[in-house]
Amino acid sequence: MVLGDLVTGGNCDQATLQSQLATWRDTMQPVYDAGIAVYPVRGNHDLGYPEERTAWDNVFSGEYALPTNGPANETGLTYSFSHKNVLVLALDQYVDLHRVNQSWIDAQMAANTNTHVFACGHVPAFKVQHLECLGDYPDQRDAFWRSLEKAGCRIYFCAHDHFYDHAIVDDGDGNPGNDISQYLIGTAGAPLRAHLPSYDGDNSSYAVNQRHHAENYGYVLVEVDASNVKLTWFGRDDSTGKYLDGGSFSPSKRDMKRYEVLYLETGSEGEHNEFEQ
Repeated sequence: MVLGDLVTGGNCDQATLQSQLATWRDTMQPVYDAGIAVYPVRGNHDLGYPEERTAWDNVFSGEYALPTNGPANETGLTYSFSHKNVLVLALDQYVDLHRVNQSWIDAQMAANTNTHVFACGHVPAFKVQHLECLGDYPDQRDAFWRSLEKAGCRIYFCAHDHFYDHAIVDDGDGNPGNDISQYLIGTAGAPLRAHLPSYDGDNSSYAVNQRHHAENYGYVLVEVDASNVKLTWFGRDDSTGKYLDGGSFSPSKRDMKRYEVLYLETGSEGEHNEFEQ
């Protein structure tokens, strides 16, 4: 998963943006050639000006096409994919700025039969450094967060800020087993920034508690073994160029529960039996 801001982009026309995105894709060709699936989402630098999707659609087409199971107006931008016992929701946050398509998410969760659920998007759900985040619309952010919790999702991946930051978001119910981790991994090449987060955005009733912070380039490896999940941060040692194990985290296993969703199209309520991890 690549969490957006693939290129510098910004206030450039679609032709320039397409050239940059094509260069990124070509740079990633060894990964594609190794048979490793590549799943990006858009960041604010991947939009161009005026903000359109032409360049993105042209570059991620053919053999590079992304899943097309998203909402009608977000095809190839918002999507889900499954691998073995894992469901991943990749969420565009620019069709509807700093918001997600909650009805689509609910339907995906209700239909899910996989053991593990992960979600990712470009901006944090809870402010870390940049002001832009899902917290711009706290009521909608909170509904999204509750839907992740109900579905047993314990990890939300994001970027936007230029460092690594793992925070655990406490919902205040006294049960740490259902708290969700926000993994901010903005460490793929943009200039790094020194910043110690205070998580001073609109957090509603949630408490955001830092677990690990690093200001070097790196990535997170997610390992899934049956019901167990382990996430390991690998940060680059600039003096040697090697990526070093910066510590691992294993989220709590979710309990058996039912995921209930209100289908807005029909006004009927659906249920889905979740299963034990």
